[in-house]
Amino acid sequence: MHVALAEVSLSLIGHHERGARRKALRSLMDRVRARHRVSIADLNPDAAPEAPRLGVAICASDAREAERMLGEVLRTIEGAHVGLVTRVEREIFLWGKEEEVELAALWAQRSQTK
Repeated sequence: MHVALAEVSLSLIGHHERGARRKALRSLMDRVRARHRVSIADLNPDAAPEAPRLGVAICASDAREAERMLGEVLRTIEGAHVGLVTRVEREIFLWGKEEEVELAALWAQRSQTK
């Protein structure tokens, strides 16, 4: 399994009141969740409400699929016109391979002793 993580920094446009900014951000996160079935969260909800940071997590069967899904999520965020994307940091890594190898070795060892 591959896991894609991204941190997206935004600069919100046209939302002068704190409540309006929160509402716009919540609406954006709900839209991303509904369209892409990924995890997304405000990484620092109390600091700098005009420049929020969103965290996105995606699980996929291979790295190419994870990258494709992450690209779609980023296009949705950019296309929402809620704010300007100022920075994106992303990383895709293999998750669980060591655990799978250890489990396979354990099962092989068990089957040899029986």
